[in-house]
Amino acid sequence: MSIQTRHIALAVICRAAVGTAGQQAKKRIENSEQLPVHSYPVPGKASVLLTDDAAFKVFVAALQRDLETDLQSYDIEDKTTLKKYYGALMQIAVLEQRYNDALSYLQKTNALEDKPAAKAMAGMLGQPLIDAKKAGEGQAQVIFEAEFKGRVQKLPYEVVLNEVKQMKSCFEIMSSNLLAGLIEQQYDTLAQTTGTIPKRAAIDIVSTRFKIRDVLPYKDFVTAQLQMLIDAHKIEKHDI
Repeated sequence: MSIQTRHIALAVICRAAVGTAGQQAKKRIENSEQLPVHSYPVPGKASVLLTDDAAFKVFVAALQRDLETDLQSYDIEDKTTLKKYYGALMQIAVLEQRYNDALSYLQKTNALEDKPAAKAMAGMLGQPLIDAKKAGEGQAQVIFEAEFKGRVQKLPYEVVLNEVKQMKSCFEIMSSNLLAGLIEQQYDTLAQTTGTIPKRAAIDIVSTRFKIRDVLPYKDFVTAQLQMLIDAHKIEKHDI
């Protein structure tokens, strides 16, 4: 074996060793409390981030970076934590019009569901929303309505009865004022007092902005479809 060949072989071995060491060094995370604590500066009230596009852009870039870094740096075993991370990153991607990225995160979230009802409801709202966004403004409403209606009709009602009723109840009371009010009540005082908000609050703000901008426009249609499903399976009790 020539000296040059030996050097090449040694370099390959070293790279492989470094890669293996990096994988072995990845810390296992069994619950969210083991993850790094992240906080984000807020210009005044936290609720401002729901309407101030410039402030939100700076804020969400920092949150996205931290979420992606945690996923790359740690072996997170807790499914609830993973679903929160993937869900937030999906919503950020939709808000930034990165729909392929959003679909990828949605699929990762769906794959974590292990209960029958959760599996049946996986992607129920997210998939039609993303597909509608990808279709463009002119076709968005038509695409969403067709896909959501099709998914509702295929649901195993006996399995998802409680989830369907809960989803309908949430949509019935949902409004931009209610959603914004919850952020004001929970985080405005904290932000004004400390000048920052924790990761949990940051994820809530992203979720709220996402709901106001991308989910609320379909409120009436979603509620109507879920009510139709409930009515179709309603059993009248005879007066004995």
